[in-house]
Amino acid sequence: MCGIFGWIKHREPLTPAEITAAQRATRTLAHRGPDHHGSWHDRSVFMGHRRLSILDHGAQSNQPFHDREERFVLSFNGEIYNYRELAATLRRRGHDFETQSDTEVLLTALTDRGMGALQDLDGMFAGALHDRHSGRHWLFRDPLGQKPLYYYACPDGVVYASELRALLSLDAFTWHLDRDRLLRFLSAGYYAGDATPLRGVNKLLPGCVLEIDRGVATLQRWWNSRPGDERLDLDEATARGQVRDLVRDSCRMSLRARGAATRHVVELHARRTPCEPRGVSPRVECHGVIMTVSAHLIAPRPHPPRY
Repeated sequence: MCGIFGWIKHREPLTPAEITAAQRATRTLAHRGPDHHGSWHDRSVFMGHRRLSILDHGAQSNQPFHDREERFVLSFNGEIYNYRELAATLRRRGHDFETQSDTEVLLTALTDRGMGALQDLDGMFAGALHDRHSGRHWLFRDPLGQKPLYYYACPDGVVYASELRALLSLDAFTWHLDRDRLLRFLSAGYYAGDATPLRGVNKLLPGCVLEIDRGVATLQRWWNSRPGDERLDLDEATARGQVRDLVRDSCRMSLRARGAATRHVVELHARRTPCEPRGVSPRVECHGVIMTVSAHLIAPRPHPPRY
């Protein structure tokens, strides 16, 4: 888990006071990324990042991350599970890499194919990309919205963050509670669509890109869950085999970056390795109630189910 914050101004440059406020807003996300605090800004764009190191722990993978020509700047929160496969594809296209991180692979893919590269990603992510030559800025989010991203667009610019608390810390803006949205939340128990508790502040919808170019913000969808017209003609045995292969591939990808797994992930992984799996059950105390978390999920069963 990492945290990102950004501020784009359309008309006037960022003042020293606004840059200080942007740094302060980024610090409100410290709990999301305790390993590094990074920021970059030019005349009218600020990008801040709080890093939780998962893959490459080296300082060369800190964000905001620049390409070698220092044209593009990337700040993102999440994990790209298939970064190794993407890196191999990009190497065949003439690219090479200086780090072992998914950050560099993601930036290289985006500079190589543009936002179309999002179609190649297997992971969970929300991030921002800035082109210093054209001045264009993109916000993007994973297909299912696993990683959060909030934004506020006004005539003077756009601010965005992984959490609302970062936006609320900005004294340059006056925030108001959206009572209609709050009432719907109290009725339904969640904020539907792009709604948030703050008037004018929206969630970037899952599977969408917000492009900001010359003061105009354009929302585009790059992924949707609607099935195509072509129907699969599979017998039961073939369907079971394909589901099993998909689950195995998903486990293999996610285990690259995660230190914990569900029972079924452990069982599938154990079948492919000679070592004996071991599980842990963390204890969490909340309001005086002690809960044992996922003990029944992680511990391998003596007789795993057939797949």
